[in-house]
Formats: sequence, structure tokens, C-alpha cells
Amino acid sequence: MEHETKAKRAGLAGYLRNNWWPVCVVAATLPFTLVRAMNPWTLWIDELFSLLMAHKGVGEIIDLTAFDAHPPLYYFILKFWIWLGRLGGGESLLWVRLPNIAVGVFLVFLGWHGTRKLLGRTGAATLTLLLAINPNLMFAQVDLRNYMMASTAIMTCLIAMLNAFRWEREKVSATWQLALWVVYTGCAALAMWLHLLSAIAMFCLGLLWIAMMLVAGWRSRFARQGFVAHVLAVASFVPWLFHLHMQLEYLQGINVWWMSPPTGQNLFAVFTLWFPYGRRGSVSDTWASPWLVMMSMATIAPVLLAAARVLFSELYFRRRALLCAVAGLAVSVMYVVALFWLAACGVAQVFDGARYTLIALPVYLFGISAAAAIVAEQRQSASVAAMAACAGWLVMAAGGTSRQWAKDEKTATAVRELIAGKDAQHAGKQAYIAPVELIPYMRHYFDPMKTVPITELKNLSDDEEELQLLLSTQWINVQSPSILLLTKMIETGRMADEYHSVPVGGSATFATHSLFTFRGHLKHEAFRNAAAGTVSRTEEYFTNAVSLAFPEQQYMSDGYQGIEVTNEAAPMRWTRESMVRMRFDRAIAPGRYLLKLGLYRQPYPTETVTMQFQVEGEPTKYEAVARDGASTLEVPIDVEKPHEQLIMAVTHPIWQPAKMIKDAKDRRSLGFYFQHAIIESRKD
Repeated sequence: MEHETKAKRAGLAGYLRNNWWPVCVVAATLPFTLVRAMNPWTLWIDELFSLLMAHKGVGEIIDLTAFDAHPPLYYFILKFWIWLGRLGGGESLLWVRLPNIAVGVFLVFLGWHGTRKLLGRTGAATLTLLLAINPNLMFAQVDLRNYMMASTAIMTCLIAMLNAFRWEREKVSATWQLALWVVYTGCAALAMWLHLLSAIAMFCLGLLWIAMMLVAGWRSRFARQGFVAHVLAVASFVPWLFHLHMQLEYLQGINVWWMSPPTGQNLFAVFTLWFPYGRRGSVSDTWASPWLVMMSMATIAPVLLAAARVLFSELYFRRRALLCAVAGLAVSVMYVVALFWLAACGVAQVFDGARYTLIALPVYLFGISAAAAIVAEQRQSASVAAMAACAGWLVMAAGGTSRQWAKDEKTATAVRELIAGKDAQHAGKQAYIAPVELIPYMRHYFDPMKTVPITELKNLSDDEEELQLLLSTQWINVQSPSILLLTKMIETGRMADEYHSVPVGGSATFATHSLFTFRGHLKHEAFRNAAAGTVSRTEEYFTNAVSLAFPEQQYMSDGYQGIEVTNEAAPMRWTRESMVRMRFDRAIAPGRYLLKLGLYRQPYPTETVTMQFQVEGEPTKYEAVARDGASTLEVPIDVEKPHEQLIMAVTHPIWQPAKMIKDAKDRRSLGFYFQHAIIESRKD
């Protein structure tokens, strides 16, 4: 027993001596990742969506993801991990982020162990460092989304393919080669089931395999096993392809204000700005900053230096490193260009240079590191030469990471001031939280207040003097039906005599949480019954309860995103119709009114929206300006004749997708879609 213990210690000590570099890199960067993972101010709206999805049933997740443009595997993994956390006695933000963190650590060690024979120790060390400090990958490690796992799976596929090609030349046993292709098949299937765009990356890998097969010959084991691996991987994804037409329709019509438009400048910026600097980088800011321009250009230095060495140097260079450089750069560039082409041609809005390209980032870093290994070939200080070639990457990574941390701290300070500082009146008071599934992951938001799940609202009495509601996430379509009536209350503010709203910022460009305070009394029996749960909570009941509880207000909600309060709720999305008919469910007397149009997104950059209103066949033109950052358009309207029911037709000037795809140059300014429409009396 003592001998075995000494052997294990010797084995661990030997491993650390031979692999001290990746261990040190992980040890230096992991604490920063863990600190950010525990920071509640970094939680943003897409992560809230993932958490809400993970709390759904398996069948419901499949149904919802059929239109979400991403297969359901990541939500299943997150759901299983949350279940494990509950078995251990609790959940936390750090706990749900651990799977992606573990995958990020694995990616660093994969870069070291999987490429030493391909790139040598210098190239592997360079890759390990770049994988560990890249701002995009550091962000993805703590982001409750599918990018980290999908990009790591694709990187594993590339390394397995290149090593299989190497083993073919080195006459390694057939069993080991087969094992590599089994890994390839499993990771390829995993990547596609994690992220829909991984299928494009796998297509690029397939083209690489064809090129390498032509070199190796069809009769080679590499070609035969690779063919079977590709067929099996594609076959595993066939069931989800039946949903592809629905997801393409979704991608063709989604709101694209946050995407980078497919321009040549943005295509170039993917490789010189967003890959090395992170998603916080702005193209306009970059060209205005001399040091950013210089460092952006320096990020392609390894490729240029390696090309010069290959073309003009008479010294021997490692052919294996050259193959890796070509493979990594070719696959990543083909993937990004494919996204660019799909968006530019109007097939699907998938080109987001700061985010969707992340799938190919580890592969691109592999190509950069291989280029750095070629630059450092036959130099006495090979490692120094490789790091010098990647100096632009190192400087850009430092700048991007610093900017991300500054953004986190700015958000944290703003939230603290809003809840505990400038709005200290809320501290220590009881607040009802919705949706309740998010409470374990957002406790720091609620610490200044006494938090109560929204489901316990039934404990309120008629003489309640104040009610506070904290609503998290705008993803109404994945929230539980039991809070939809409360969402209606929050949107209208008609529950009490006095109403106050405080936005609570998140890491996104818009608030992910809002604190609503209602003062007065709960006045209507219909709402009290709904809150107490004495009537069956069906969609029809909530519709009736809203109409009864708020008879003085005419309200129409987007049938796609929220509750419907009329029998004829037309979907108000700009993706299908050029005109939308809004039908309010009660009579309206002549008078002066204010029409409030809730926007599903903030306009970008500044849009002047001319809307044509027809009230019972009487056309009246109004012009409203939606400014950047606005969440509501307020349009004064006048009704001159009494109407038993108000029917309003709204026409948007750039509504139809066929026109917007053909004519629009900057797809961020295509317009917006309405989330709801409210009409109220105005006193002026």
C-alpha cells in the first residue's frame, strides 16, 4: 500500500514537472473566472432565458426550442445539473455556471495535450495561453449559454482529425485510430445538438477532411474511418432537421438590432477586433483609437510572418505545423464567411461578429498558434519568438478583459445605488419576486429587501398599504402562466393609487429586472380571487380577470409574447404583415387619449417611425420618433365619435421582410416590433 501511494505521488509530481505550463496558466486565470461567476451583477437576459428553460419539462423544452433556433441539449444538461444541485441541498449562481467553467478548463488542457505532437511544446504553450486569456472564452465560461460547450466540441473534432491523419502516417495501431474517430463522431454530434450553427462548422470540417483524404488516398484507413464518422455524426442530427424549416423562418424574421450587419468592415473586424478583444469591442471606437488600430493589425502578424517564412525562407520548417495552421485558419475563416454569406443573401440572420462567430474561435486560435510555431522554428528562444509574434493578441486580450471587468463593476454600482442608495425606501421592505425559478441565482439583487415568491401573493390583505413586485427577464413566453396577470398589473400600473418603477440594470444593454411599487389598496374582487388562487388558473380566466379588474383601461397585448385580453388578438410582429389591426375590447367615448406602444427592443440608432392609424375607417396620420434607449412610444390621439369598440390599424413604413432584406444596408435599423399597446385618457 505504501509503495502504491509513493508511486501515485511520483506520478503526480512527474505530471506537474512535465506539464507545469497549463497547470500554471489555469491556476492564474481560474480564480478570476470563479470570482466573475459568483458575481450576480454579471447575470444577463439570455442567461435568465436559459435558467427558465431548464426549469421546464422535457417535452416543453423540445417544443419551445423548435422555434428558438437552438437544439435542446444544452437546456437538458443545465436541467440535469440543477437537479444535482438540489440533491446536494441547494442551488447558486456559481453552481449552475460550473459546467461551462469545467469545459473551459478542459479546453485549456486539450490545447496542451492534444497539440504537442502537432505543434511542438512552443506551439502548444502558445495555444494554451491564448485559450486561457481570451476575453471571449473567459466570458463564455461564465455565460449560461451553449457557446462554450459547442466550440470546445468542435475544437476536439479538429484535433482528433489532425491526430488521426498523423497516426496514419506514423503507422499507429488501427485500434487507437478508431478510438480517435469515435471521439470525433461523439463530439460532432454533441456540437450540433448544442448549437444549430455548429452544423455549419461541421460542414467546414467535412471540407477539410475531403482535402486531407485526397492527400492520404481513399484506400487509407484515415479516409474510410473518417467517412463513417461523418455519416454517423450527420445521421445523429437528422431528427432535429425536421424542425429546420421553422427555425429558418424564425431566423429570417428575428429582430436583428443587436447583430452586426454583414459588411466588409465587420467581416474583417471578426478576426482583428472581436476575436482578440471580446464582444465589448466597437468597430467605430476601434478606428477612432490609434492603439486599438495598431493592436488590431498586429493580431494578424503571426499569419503574415508565418507566410513569409514559408515562402521566402530556405530553412526547414515543420510541415506538420503548416498543416495545422492551414487547417485551423481555413475552417474558422470558412465558417465566418458562411455566416456572412447567409446574412448578406437574406437566407438567415446569423452573422453576429461579436457572438455567433465564437463557435470557431478556439479553432482560429489553433491556427494562430500553429503560425506562431512556424515563426519560432529553429530559433534559440523559440518560446519568446512565438509570444512576440502573438504580442497583439496578448495586448488586445488584456484590454478586452479590463473593459469587461469595468462593465461588471459599473453595473454592480448602478444596481446598488438604485436599490440600496438612491432608492433606500425599498430596503428592508417585502418584495414579491417573479418568476420564482430565478430566486436562487439572484439573491444578491434581493438582499436589501425581504423577498417573497410571487406565488405567496395570496397572503396579502385588503388593507395592504404597499406592494412591491420585482419582475425579472422580458422572456414572457417562457414564464409560468401564474404570473401573467401580475405582469399585466405591472405593465398597466392600475392596481393602486400610486405607482413607482425602478429599473435594475443587468449586463445587457437594457434592464433585465424592474422593481415596481404600488401604494394604495387592492380594490377589485376579481384580482383578489386570482391572487388567492380560488379560481382555476387558465388562460381564459386570466383574460377575464384582467378585463374585470381594469375596466377603465383598454389594453391589447402582443399575442406572440404576452397574454391576450381580446378574442381577436392579432400578432403584432413586424416579420409577417405590413399592417396590424388592434382591437380593443371595450367601448371608448370621444376624448383625448394617449396611445402607449411598448417596444420589444430599443430602437437603433434613432428611428423616425411614421404610423398610419385608422379609427373605424377614419384615417389619421401621426408621426412618432423612437429614440435610442426608449422602451415606449407615446402617441397622443383624438377620438371624435363614440365607438362601441375601438379598432385601430397600424402601418409601419419598413414592415415587410422582403423589402427590408433587399433594401436595408444596416439591419440594426430595420424597425422594431410592439410588445403591447395601451390607450389611456390624457388630461392636457
